[in-house]
Amino acid sequence: MDHEVKRITETLAAEFARLYYNRFWLAPEMELVQNSIEFGQRDVEGSARMELYKENIAVLGRESEKSLYNVDLASMDIEGGGDEFDYNPTDAQFFLDQCRAA
Repeated sequence: MDHEVKRITETLAAEFARLYYNRFWLAPEMELVQNSIEFGQRDVEGSARMELYKENIAVLGRESEKSLYNVDLASMDIEGGGDEFDYNPTDAQFFLDQCRAA
């Protein structure tokens, strides 16, 4: 799921809660929201490990074959951004300089 789909799905989740609270369970609006959420979830798969303890929940880990997260790309410790990526951490210096100037 990309960033924009996630943002829209979160907006739909709030609308779903509002409709549910107001008892619009069988209304066409509820069906539209449910179908939109299901459409956004079509590529979501995987598993999550959670721990329940005294009415609290903690996520212990997540894994998915379709994960968009890549450790090499996210790491700032790998000089050159890894062999597969055309990124160098020093490339961010221009962006940081622009933020300081603003």
